Amino acid sequence: MKKFITSATFFFLFLLSYPCFAIEILNKTTLLQGLYALYSPELGIGAAYLYTAGWENLSDRLTCTIIENDHVIGNPYLPCDRIYRSRRARERRWGKPGENFSLSGKLVNEPTIIIPPSTDKIDRRQWRFMYYTVLDHSHYFPCGEGTNDCTKFNEIGLASSINNGRTWTNHGVVVGLENGLTYTHNKITEQCGAWSSSALPVGDKIYLWYIFNSQCNDLGYTTPVRLIGLTVFNANGWQIESQHFVTTPVITVNVSVQQRPDGHFLMAGNSGNQQYLYILESIGTDPTTFTWHTQMYQTPFVDADPLSFVLTPRLFHVTDSSWSILFDKVQKDFWFSTHNILQYDVLE
Repeated sequence: MKKFITSATFFFLFLLSYPCFAIEILNKTTLLQGLYALYSPELGIGAAYLYTAGWENLSDRLTCTIIENDHVIGNPYLPCDRIYRSRRARERRWGKPGENFSLSGKLVNEPTIIIPPSTDKIDRRQWRFMYYTVLDHSHYFPCGEGTNDCTKFNEIGLASSINNGRTWTNHGVVVGLENGLTYTHNKITEQCGAWSSSALPVGDKIYLWYIFNSQCNDLGYTTPVRLIGLTVFNANGWQIESQHFVTTPVITVNVSVQQRPDGHFLMAGNSGNQQYLYILESIGTDPTTFTWHTQMYQTPFVDADPLSFVLTPRLFHVTDSSWSILFDKVQKDFWFSTHNILQYDVLE
């Protein structure tokens, strides 16, 4: 009997250590709807602009391809995936997306935009840095022909703006395939690469979290999961100071990270099957170690309905007890023309 009581008490204390799902969603708003193939929402500085990425229409999709010997290849003279920008029309309503940034012969996607730190007597308050995923056409189009090149060769590029993101100057790749983070299996070492990043000024540095390419997918089956990397940059945005593996309790991709006023980090991401959105918390103020949100232990924040995917979340307006999140919801069987950008406002 004594042993039974001890076990029951332990189980009760375990339940107390992980509170029930107790957050409150204050608002649910659709910002853009019926988009052809635009997703990866990012709120611009000052919340006057909303960025998305992908294809705005069928023409954008078709003009970036060439048919050669019955094979689809990339058009080296035209961009494919592009980044778009919508202007706020009124509260929670946005105008039609217009093309904002593209690169000929490449796909660009998943923008993350920050104001870089002002250091070394340089005032960067009017500057904007945009990190983005970049992939060459030559690696994208073989995907439909039995290869997974489009998930093996992604890198992270950097562009800057001095007019609040109206136009951008491209600075090229800053986190490449050989970024110092590798995975060795059966005596073969893989360079993990990087895509779908989340940038954040922290003190006089810039932290950039990102997911690894598919050649390092086995890191998703480790305990804890190690599918995310963190690169710490100098305030200039490109000079790498350190690189780290990031651990999570569950496979989490397309991540977004913000810092609470108390120094802890909050992470959002979607599951690998795009069925769930997860919210994770840092252990203490460590930007490389995340665990379950205490109010959502082993529970997704969003569980998509059976006919939908949810993906590419983006956190903003994060406080010690509240936050907002943008994400894309799209029909599983009708990928085109069913993308909706949603916003949830959350109180913990």
